Amino acid sequence: MTVGLYGTPQHRRVESTTAPLRAVAPPPLQKTVDATLKPGEVVVDSFGVPAQATSVERKVYDAGGKLLSDATWYSSYRSEPKIVRVGPKKKKKTVTTTPTTTVASPAGPH
Repeated sequence: MTVGLYGTPQHRRVESTTAPLRAVAPPPLQKTVDATLKPGEVVVDSFGVPAQATSVERKVYDAGGKLLSDATWYSSYRSEPKIVRVGPKKKKKTVTTTPTTTVASPAGPH
């Protein structure tokens, strides 16, 4: 790529200040049950990426040092989900109960 700039020199000084990229929200969790895994087993397929943001401030000065422009641009980046597979829940043991029958005995002689 070749870039050419044409025009008369403006004798301007440009200062750019970049803020560090910072995490603003954790990655969302995307969890699915995988029947091939043991109960309670967890496999992380992707750790994800948090939502992030940064900014750039740009100041332009003329040859004499007078401030001509002061602008700030903000950029934000979407998160990527953390992808996790989990084993199925343990099956609860079922207890089988047998119904009981109560038989009333006849009352004895009076």
